[in-house]
Amino acid sequence: MQAIIVFIILSSSVLFGRFDLGLTAVLGSFSNIYVINGSYPSRIRKVIVVSVMLSICLMLGTLTITVPFLYALILGLIGMIAHFVLKAFQIPGPSSLFFVLTYSVASIMPIMPEDFLNRGLLVLCGGLVSTIVVIVDAIFNHKKPETESVLNIFKNLAHLTKNFSGKTFDDARSDTLNSIHHATINNCEYFWNKNKDYNRLLQLKGRAEAIWSSCLELSSKDYKVLPIEISESLKYI
Repeated sequence: MQAIIVFIILSSSVLFGRFDLGLTAVLGSFSNIYVINGSYPSRIRKVIVVSVMLSICLMLGTLTITVPFLYALILGLIGMIAHFVLKAFQIPGPSSLFFVLTYSVASIMPIMPEDFLNRGLLVLCGGLVSTIVVIVDAIFNHKKPETESVLNIFKNLAHLTKNFSGKTFDDARSDTLNSIHHATINNCEYFWNKNKDYNRLLQLKGRAEAIWSSCLELSSKDYKVLPIEISESLKYI
């Protein structure tokens, strides 16, 4: 998907005869790298917010490049703040890397502080292309994230019930809890429109949480082995 976005931006810039502007706009396409998982509504929100922040980074770099101390100070702040925010919201991806990179690109561009707004708008244009591509992907694959998240819960539950003791159980318990916590099914009503498939996934997730609770209860009662039919049934589901 990232390759498609970069191709659209650069090929458009070649058609207009301004490849240099296309290279600047490509910085906005990095917003797509931060939408690795999650429901499509959340992906669209993330790609828009990251595009705006990347635009601000390049504008700040363009404005402060003439004052080395200020430039270095803001560079450190961008890296620290972006890292903290992304970790706090548990957004996977390259952390603050592309925010720092976009800010630093100003140091190898012509020193033109008065051009900061144009550069920021170019980055926003690249982010707009990323947003459109994510929306198009959502139209055709809108059920995929939610289906995969519920599928992952049952895979982990099957592994958990099959390995009900020792370190393997501890790892499986942690993986199952994470898969339940990160399941996107509760935030997908925008694209599913609450049809029968959506309600089915909700029911499956609810049953999976009940099974998870039962497993914890059985573990607390020192059960070491569960019937293999339980794991096979979960795999079948």
